[in-house]
Amino acid sequence: LLVKHGAVMEEAQGWERPAYYEPGKVVNIEPYDYYGNYGSSINKRNDYAEILKREYTFGRPDNHEFVRSEALACRKKAALFDLSYFGKFYLCGPQSQEAANFLFTANLNKDVNRTVYTCSLNKYGGVEADCTVTSIEAGSGTVADPIFQRKAFYI
Repeated sequence: LLVKHGAVMEEAQGWERPAYYEPGKVVNIEPYDYYGNYGSSINKRNDYAEILKREYTFGRPDNHEFVRSEALACRKKAALFDLSYFGKFYLCGPQSQEAANFLFTANLNKDVNRTVYTCSLNKYGGVEADCTVTSIEAGSGTVADPIFQRKAFYI
């Protein structure tokens, strides 16, 4: 939907999001080719990559005026930003340790209040997510300090 309205997408922290909007232009985005790995073939034509190359400059990129107009619109009117990729989750319950061991590559058998940087992999061993996981104990019942039984994880 966003691409149909001129969004030029970018990747940030493993999530695809609009970088800016180019009014009146729809960029065809080819399916991700995994650089020819996992049984995929490399895309023959990638207009999207060509658009992104315009930003590889020490000067002002071609998209500067698009970004400028969006920033001014946010400042003078209103804007909505999707920050769902910054989501935080609680993993708790009687099998939370087993679930954490299954979901993440790092050893999460740590003391409470220890944070570990780790990855989640797909069935091919490719990285699906990288995140920090903190071992936590039950809290007092506020939104930021939930009550649960046993050790849990804040992802």
